[in-house]
Amino acid sequence: FLSKFKPLPRILFADDFDEGVNGWCELIGNHDGDLNKVRKVMEDLRPPQLSNANFFDIGSHGSLSGTYSLKLATRARAGHMAQAITRTTSRCDGRVRVECYFTYKAEQVFGAAVNWDGNVDPSERNFGDFTVSNDICEGDEGRRYHIALRYENTDRHGALVQRWMYKTSVQPSTTIGFPHGGHTTAIKAAQDPEIAEMKALLSGWGESTEMDPDMDHSEMMDGMLTTGELESLSQLRGAAFDRAWMEAMIKHHEGAVSMAQDVLADGVNTEMRALATAIESAQKGEIAEMRALLG
Repeated sequence: FLSKFKPLPRILFADDFDEGVNGWCELIGNHDGDLNKVRKVMEDLRPPQLSNANFFDIGSHGSLSGTYSLKLATRARAGHMAQAITRTTSRCDGRVRVECYFTYKAEQVFGAAVNWDGNVDPSERNFGDFTVSNDICEGDEGRRYHIALRYENTDRHGALVQRWMYKTSVQPSTTIGFPHGGHTTAIKAAQDPEIAEMKALLSGWGESTEMDPDMDHSEMMDGMLTTGELESLSQLRGAAFDRAWMEAMIKHHEGAVSMAQDVLADGVNTEMRALATAIESAQKGEIAEMRALLG
């Protein structure tokens, strides 16, 4: 079994899924004990299952004996996801390396509108992305370390992109950047799903999701740049732009945190409160990271 990997001298655990799920279970995120308050996007996660990793068609091409793989199943609808977690304890500090093989498949597609052959099936476009991350804690009150790596198969429009992405924030599930990308890409990737969720809430209440193009951004919330400040920022270049942009983004995030805290203090809608909790946590993490970069 271990011949397929290149482990470090000390092995914390090696999961052979012919022996069962080995303690892996689903992860739905933090809540206060009331499962009715779990964020909408995380309330229907499926538990890990065992699979012999057969193909979508009649030929299995899976394991000839045993199981050998852990399966995370998602429902056949856009945006659905599954998360699995396992825990382990080490007696001392040291380097940690995670090694795994992974694959993915979707349900077979009939009557596809695109050309395809046996190497690329239209069903591939039904799979979004796969992420491996960890959360290493130095005791109850010690530091925490988050490392994450994501393979993005398709973008949110269903177009094949097939690229790797790396972690750029303490929030590995939301803030992932592209190689040579930077914080602008990472922050956009984090906020796009938040914006989509807020627009969905507004639409559900019969409210417009369109912004007034003539409104001064600074009138909307604390931390928003005025039209004049945006113009000044656009004139900067190089390191001066980087610093000014990050300082402005910190103020913007602080304004978002303040608004999220207002929702938690006065709001009653369950979905809105869950979203506010997530936004507060994510934006505080990005604030800390940007302040560290500024020195």
